[in-house]
Amino acid sequence: MWSALESEWPDAADRLMFDYLDYRTEESDRVRKLYMIERPEGGFQSKQQVKDLFNAAYEESLTGKRHLPDTFLTFDDDMSRLLATDDGRGVRTEYVPVYMELLKADTGMDTDRMMASLVSYVHPELQDMYARIDFEKLEPAEIFESPVPETTEEIRSRLGYVDSFTEGVDYITGLSDKGPHL
Repeated sequence: MWSALESEWPDAADRLMFDYLDYRTEESDRVRKLYMIERPEGGFQSKQQVKDLFNAAYEESLTGKRHLPDTFLTFDDDMSRLLATDDGRGVRTEYVPVYMELLKADTGMDTDRMMASLVSYVHPELQDMYARIDFEKLEPAEIFESPVPETTEEIRSRLGYVDSFTEGVDYITGLSDKGPHL
């Protein structure tokens, strides 16, 4: 975004970005506050200051305790739907141990590792796309103290994924042999 501003308004890009960041970090009912960085006293003053603040926030996100949003279970994403009851009001009983481990993760890296474990369990097709990742180390049995209570297939079915290979096998095995003119 900064580069685009610089190409359009080279003399005003920094001031425009500082004003935007000041606006996004102010306490206000009219704007959703940017959560990654806090506004320094006196506002943003330099590009380097902004970079340093984002770098510090990134480091803190990895090494500090990360809290799941209060509304996490209501999100319309795979991991929220995996853990939440159908109405999104709570955690599925069988997933309480997994959810509790997510909540007690010591660092952002621990939280990320747990989420990556669940995502790779629900989406084994990702293994082909990310050959450099050691998916064996992301097995839920390696990451969580308690096993995931459903198989990948059961989860995918519950979440409404269409698995064309499985559907094809089910279709073919469901056919009956009616002689030479199948």
